[in-house]
Amino acid sequence: EPSSQPSSMPSESPSESPSAQPSETPSANPSRGCDNLRPDCGWGIFNPWTCRCDCPVGICLDSNLQCYRTCSDTINTNPFAGCAPGWDCPWYPDTSAGHCKSEMHLSQVYVIYRTASECCEANFAGSSTCLTDSKNSHVPFPFPSYSVQPESSGPQRKDYYFPDLSGEMNCMYGKNYEDWMMTAGYEPYYLFTNGRDCCSMWYPTRSDCPNFSDAVNGYVENVADDPYSMTNYYFPDFTVDNCGFGRDYPAWMGEGGFEKWYLFTTGEECCTKFFPSTSNCPYESSVQTGYYWESYAENNPNSDVLPPIDQDTYYPDLHSNTCINGKDYPAWMAEDDVYKRLYLYHDAEGCCSFWFGSFSVSECVSNIIVSDVTDTTGTTNSTEEDIAAQLLAKWYPVLQESRCANDGNMPSFMLFDGFTDWYLFNSMSACCGAFDCTRQSISEVSTLSVGDTYYPDLQSNTCIKGKDYPKWMAEDDVYKSLYLYSSAEACCTFWFGSSAESECVSNVIVSVVSSPSDNTGATEEDIANQMLTKWYPVLEEGRCSNDGKMPSFMLFDGYAEWYLFDSLRACCGVFDCKDQP
Repeated sequence: EPSSQPSSMPSESPSESPSAQPSETPSANPSRGCDNLRPDCGWGIFNPWTCRCDCPVGICLDSNLQCYRTCSDTINTNPFAGCAPGWDCPWYPDTSAGHCKSEMHLSQVYVIYRTASECCEANFAGSSTCLTDSKNSHVPFPFPSYSVQPESSGPQRKDYYFPDLSGEMNCMYGKNYEDWMMTAGYEPYYLFTNGRDCCSMWYPTRSDCPNFSDAVNGYVENVADDPYSMTNYYFPDFTVDNCGFGRDYPAWMGEGGFEKWYLFTTGEECCTKFFPSTSNCPYESSVQTGYYWESYAENNPNSDVLPPIDQDTYYPDLHSNTCINGKDYPAWMAEDDVYKRLYLYHDAEGCCSFWFGSFSVSECVSNIIVSDVTDTTGTTNSTEEDIAAQLLAKWYPVLQESRCANDGNMPSFMLFDGFTDWYLFNSMSACCGAFDCTRQSISEVSTLSVGDTYYPDLQSNTCIKGKDYPKWMAEDDVYKSLYLYSSAEACCTFWFGSSAESECVSNVIVSVVSSPSDNTGATEEDIANQMLTKWYPVLEEGRCSNDGKMPSFMLFDGYAEWYLFDSLRACCGVFDCKDQP
């Protein structure tokens, strides 16, 4: 079943601008119009400039526009390319440093935060210096944005001869040496003021030592002088076997020393090293500027009116194979964050895609059911008589009879303001989802009980069509909505993913144990013979069998549904088969 939300995630929407920002206002839309959006971004952070969740590398937006879906879409690019540390780059906890950091290149970090204060509160709650140390871990953000940056006021590297142990395999000259070469105990053996000393120790057999060309490239030197390096580089794009150009190179190329091997200041260097036989290398040369989120949102002037944001709520109605637009969803759908993420959506496409599969999004969206029970905009220009007629046509719970009805005879209090939200529904399924419908008449619940039922079989990676599902799958509305489906496509898409939906549907297992239509025209003898070929549990032996020797009570009406199965797998799914050979 679906797993719960990440245990380490932002707990609330940022109540202020980034904690390490300067006094100037950035030339991007401020966080206007985001007030009513849910701030839960899962593994991502909420962007107050675009009113959207931004996800870390390896995580993408799901159907509910939250960062819960693992993906490979951002493995070969950096979703935060061009962000500025301390300003709009994400913060993450660095346990070795004892505080939080804000960086551009985060390839294997999934717990990120919008602000330093959020990060410190979640990970270093007992530290009185975390916030100060986090802000001091980078120099103040320079303005104007994306201009030529001043040199850091911190200590500068000196030029030395040093052994390039993983690149040219020669002694080089400059500032490009590794950081650890400057630490105590290593410097006398790796950093030299004289090239002959370096060559004598490390490469005494090389006649061309030292090498006075640049060591691989100048990226490390640039980073040392500029903590806000927003420079565009040429890099190998292995997805097209060519060199690209920009700031959106894979995040891993900008960290851990990989920058010396994969980032170049000229296209010729990149092409010669990685794609010497490619004729049109590099394939791009346009300079990337602006904020990182301009890759998906336009940077409009602050004076522009922000576009309206859809605040509708959509939830699935599995019996009509579409979604309902309204606030009359069963209360359990909003009981916790996991249920909200699974059942409540801000757009019809997200709801339809998740619950009914990408193949039927168009049909699902065109058949959206609109509920105006709690949508006051739906009654604009309507007379009081029109509004009353709309309410009287809704479904309501007949509390004393444990059923729902839409005969217009609901108690008057259910029509009062403040009560309609809780007692009037657009469909019987929504009403029954909120109230007890155990005594609903057969004719009224025909859409709920008659027809095909599909449930997941995780052992065979497909769904089973039939009514012989484990009893616990129908114990309550939550389990029913998660495990029982009216179509093979919906079952396959939810449990095995849209990418495997076609294969799953083609391999659906058909069970006929409780399908009355299968016995149409059959004699009692035919029906008995069919039942004797079914699988049944040998309760005392902890296994299932189809030898026709089941206890006679399992053949009685009312028992066959629970004890006879079309397959061994279906039988073992209900009963214990631990001793099955």
